[in-house]
Parts: sequence; structure tokens; C-alpha cells
Amino acid sequence: MPSNLLLFLPLLGGYLFIHFCHRFYFRAQALDGYRLIFEATIAGFTLFLPCRVVVYLLGQGWPELRALWYGAGGHVPLLSSLALTLPAAPLAAYIWNLCEGLRALPTSRDEENDEWAFLEASREKALSWAVKRWGNTLQNLLHEAAKRANDKDPALVCLTMKDRKAFVGWIAKSPNLRANDAYVSVIPVMSGYRHKDTLDLNFSVFYPVESYFEEDGRLSADEFLTALPVAEITSARFFDLDLYFEKFAPGEDEPVSNQGTNGLAGAPAGRVAASPS
Repeated sequence: MPSNLLLFLPLLGGYLFIHFCHRFYFRAQALDGYRLIFEATIAGFTLFLPCRVVVYLLGQGWPELRALWYGAGGHVPLLSSLALTLPAAPLAAYIWNLCEGLRALPTSRDEENDEWAFLEASREKALSWAVKRWGNTLQNLLHEAAKRANDKDPALVCLTMKDRKAFVGWIAKSPNLRANDAYVSVIPVMSGYRHKDTLDLNFSVFYPVESYFEEDGRLSADEFLTALPVAEITSARFFDLDLYFEKFAPGEDEPVSNQGTNGLAGAPAGRVAASPS
């Protein structure tokens, strides 16, 4: 067998390990092709060492089984050890994920976590670590907002686009580190625009937030789910709804239309009363 094909086996094994192991999977999204190949090679040959030990011990304990395994590989030196890296890679990644999940989500006496809970905890921990380590400021903010969207008091975020449109809502899904993941999913609470000169926020649309999570409600949050291109976002920040309406919202005697619509479609003739929940 050509030597380059022998080298391909640990490379493939390393790639499988990186793909299935949460800790390295999300980090790999930020790597270019050559760096990914390099790290897959390192992972593959790291897996090769214990596989070689296993094959050696197998030969010491069960010589006939080792002869059978060696014969299945066409009696090519090291092929049996290199081929063993392929099934060993996902198994090693699975064990790594479980260990990470056990550390991230310890089992308490009151609540027993199953296998899937540990794997999900491992995934969330690895994603947070990768975004914090290799993500930019916007990715970090969107990811943190997405995590806090499941809290009892979910965090609102205000996103301003290049065309001065503004959206306030909860982040349903933040983009990861993959280059082609170019959108962020938002459950809007209100939307509007920024004044062309002062850049003050003016909101013209208020969504039926109170009916989003009602079991018998006719409208659900998914019906208003909005995907926004990350490349079009010019600013993002956490948004305090109470503080805005207390300190910054236009008064009843100061209609939004007097603050300059600059031709934006759907700009209101006056301020619409909001009912944030």
C-alpha cells in the first residue's frame, strides 16, 4: 500500500475526532483549511499511539486474533494500528464530551441528569469557550444574549442596521464561528429606525409580546422570528426596556413624526403606546 494512503488514515481519524469532539469542533470553525489539516494530523497521530499500544497488547494476549487482524490488512506494517484510529476517534470524542458534560453539569441528589443532558452541557460549554476565545465583540454579545434568552428575566438586545433600522428583541439563535453562518435570529419586541441626524431611536412597530408564550394564544413567537444579516449590523447592545420608556422615549406631546423620518417607509404619524411585558 502506498505510504501516502497510510498517512491518510490518521489524518481522517484526526478529522473525525475534531468533528465529533465539541471542544475542538467549534474552535475548528475559526480555522482556515491548512490549519485544520495540520491540527487534524496532530490529533490523528496522537490517537495512533494508544491504538498501537492496543494492537501490541492484543498480540501479546491473543496472538491468533492479532494474526487475523494483521492478515485482514494485507500484512502491511502498521496498517492495523492506523486503521484502528478510525473507530477510536469518535469513541474518544464521545468520552471527552461526557467528561466535559460531567464537569459542566454535575449531578445533584435532587435531579439526575441523563446522558443527553451531559452531552448538551458539553456542547454549550465548548461553544461558549470558542466564541469567547476566538469570536469578535459582536459574536460574544450575541452569544451571551442567546444564552440569557432562556433565563427567567431574558435579556433584550437592540440591533441597529446599516439602513438605520433598529430592532429590539430576544436573540433566538446567535451565529457561531463558521464563516458562512451570516445571520442572527431575533424574536422582536419592537422595531423602528434611528433619526438621520441625531441617531435617536424611534420605534414604530410594537409586537404582541404578551401573546408570544400563551398556550392558547393565536400568535406565537415563531411567527415573528426575524433573520438579520450580521454583516449589516452596525451596533448592538443590551437594552433596558423600562429605562428606555422612563428616560428616552418620546413624550406624548412629541410625536415621532416631528423627529424626522427621512423617507423611511412605515414611519409613524405619532407615537404608538407600547405595552411591554
